[in-house]
Amino acid sequence: MTRWLRRLPLGARIAALTSGTLVALLVIVGVFVHRQFREALRDEADRELVDRARIAARSLQDAPGAEFPDHFLDILDKVGASAGSGLEVQLMSADGSVIAATESLEDVDGLVKGGALVRVASGVPVYGDTTISRHVYRFAGVSVGDARDHIVAVAAPIQDASDAEAALLAVYVPLTVVAGVVGAIAGGVIARRSLAPLRTICRGSGRDRSPRPVPAALDAPDGR
Repeated sequence: MTRWLRRLPLGARIAALTSGTLVALLVIVGVFVHRQFREALRDEADRELVDRARIAARSLQDAPGAEFPDHFLDILDKVGASAGSGLEVQLMSADGSVIAATESLEDVDGLVKGGALVRVASGVPVYGDTTISRHVYRFAGVSVGDARDHIVAVAAPIQDASDAEAALLAVYVPLTVVAGVVGAIAGGVIARRSLAPLRTICRGSGRDRSPRPVPAALDAPDGR
């Protein structure tokens, strides 16, 4: 218990601990709910994106590395990345540098980077979020499977999902604050009522305890 908390009255300490415990519990629940909500919103998009990325990878497997940029335009139709579809495609080398990309990704660094390069090289699809022209996109990257370990990534906008997450936080965070305040008030009330008998005893013990005069012993009756 911190020093400043020890200096508070007992009732205030109980209220603070009640509020803190409630807020901590709500934060843990909120993190879990937000994570599950986030995964649920992205699960379907991830499955579709990785399927399209694998189609692109299979289309590039038989092409010589030097011809990848020329074949890049051909795979756009196969993955459905036509104009107005919202899909973006990026072709990268094994180190994540961009070889070819659709228009919106031309000036964007490789979507697959860092530790994800190691995972995708081992054949594990990787997923992530990125911002393109102030819009949130979800991407899936897979290895082409050629000798040079090229990588292809397909991205799609998920701005609606991102907005839904923001709306959830916008509602949950104020509710957590309100719950913390209510918990502090409730803790204070409970502490006040619980400590009322103790206060009564303490007040009683503080009264004057000077010895009361003892009545003089009665004279013994004459034994005659």
